[in-house]
Parts: sequence; C-alpha cells; structure tokens
Amino acid sequence: MNFYEQEMRRFFSECDTIGEQKYCGKTLLGKLDGDLRVKLQLVSTRVAEQYNAIRAEIINRTEGLVDSQTFTFEDILGENPCYQSNPMARDIHIWEYNRKADWYGYHPTLADRDAVSDTIGAYLSMYQSEDMSMTL
Repeated sequence: MNFYEQEMRRFFSECDTIGEQKYCGKTLLGKLDGDLRVKLQLVSTRVAEQYNAIRAEIINRTEGLVDSQTFTFEDILGENPCYQSNPMARDIHIWEYNRKADWYGYHPTLADRDAVSDTIGAYLSMYQSEDMSMTL
C-alpha cells in the first residue's frame, strides 16, 4: 500500500456513507446505493505534484457522471497553521518530490481528518436513497 492509499484510508475508512470501499493509489471507489458509486481522488488544483484537494465524483453505474465537487483542504480546515511567510506552505497539501510523497509542513490531526470525512460524507449522503443511508 502506498502513501496515498494510506492517507485516503485514514480519511475515509470509518465513513459510513461509502460502502464497499476499494483503494488504488490516489483514488477511493465505493458504493452509495444500488446504482450510485463514488470516486474520491486526491488532486492538485494549483501546483503540479502538490495535492491540496479531494475531488468527489458521483457516478451512476449505467448512465455515467451525476455530479462532481472539489473540496480543498483549505476550504474545510482553513489556512495551514504552520504557514510562516513560506508561500510553498500556505496550503495544506501532500507534496511529492523525488518520487516520495508526504505532507508538506503540516500533518492533519485526527480532528482534521474527521472534519474532511464528515464534510465530504455529508455531501455524498445527499445522493443516497433514504433506505441506503440507514443500512450502510
């Protein structure tokens, strides 16, 4: 399991909204209800190889993309608390350098991870049928 898979598991393994979770690299695939699937992916919105967001795509398995939304860590957690006049550290992000990935300057706490999972989980739950949200 690579660094990205570990981080996605740390964010979402306890998220009840996403059933049958499968992890591959920067991506988590899961089930929302009978026909709806979710794809969560670490993405870069500004600088290459600086992953500062999670893109959520809701996919109908027979009809394709239903909706997508990009959640930056800054939108959910605010500015990097370790930021001290270093423009590279302003955003909370995973940085990949020389084929090694790690958090740059700030490692999310358990409360930060819960905030990300809760925010994205609440968004996803709006697409579940009511009976599925009670059984997952």
